Amino acid sequence: MGSRRLLAGRVRSQAACRSSGGLSSFAGSTGRIRAATFGDCISPNPETQNSIIDGCRVISFSMEGSILDHHQSPIEIPSQFWDVRYNGAHFPGAAGATGVEGGANCQQYAYSILRHFGFELPDFRSSELWDDTSYTAVSNEMKPFDLVLVNDEPKSFGAHVGLSLGHGLVLHLSKRIGAPAIETLKQMQSRDEYRCLIGFKTVLVQPLT
Repeated sequence: MGSRRLLAGRVRSQAACRSSGGLSSFAGSTGRIRAATFGDCISPNPETQNSIIDGCRVISFSMEGSILDHHQSPIEIPSQFWDVRYNGAHFPGAAGATGVEGGANCQQYAYSILRHFGFELPDFRSSELWDDTSYTAVSNEMKPFDLVLVNDEPKSFGAHVGLSLGHGLVLHLSKRIGAPAIETLKQMQSRDEYRCLIGFKTVLVQPLT
């Protein structure tokens, strides 16, 4: 892979929901039922609807989509990735979608940052990303530069994709906020549309250190 190295790893798709009726799991791509060590769905908490993490500081934000100050991100993200507006038409593989120029959807935004840092992956949509075993692997913990998939139900199709910054923080671009935002995973899951954690994917083709 030239200056890249391919990290081998066995992956298994998994997700689960926690509801008032108890814990339920379902079969992933391998057809095997797994216990829900992660992948839980939680009930929204109205008290956290308008909270967001900017580095280590909790601030409020406008639901109309304020552009936030992200200088305290645990990972130094280049400035061109902060002033980006949500554009649902600029999804991975869409005509005219180049990086974050002209805006991006959640997947295109996360992939563009990863590619800037030397990671390699195709233009996957969410379900393709989750099912992939060639370029990515399921991770049991959220590590820096992992892709984070959440949804309003326990399925990968249509899942929202964010980028783990480490320290429990996720950088993502959503239609609801409209601009790049950093939140804890718990805060994201406090909103109904992200209540189900599908899981974490580690990109296998990584830059050499």
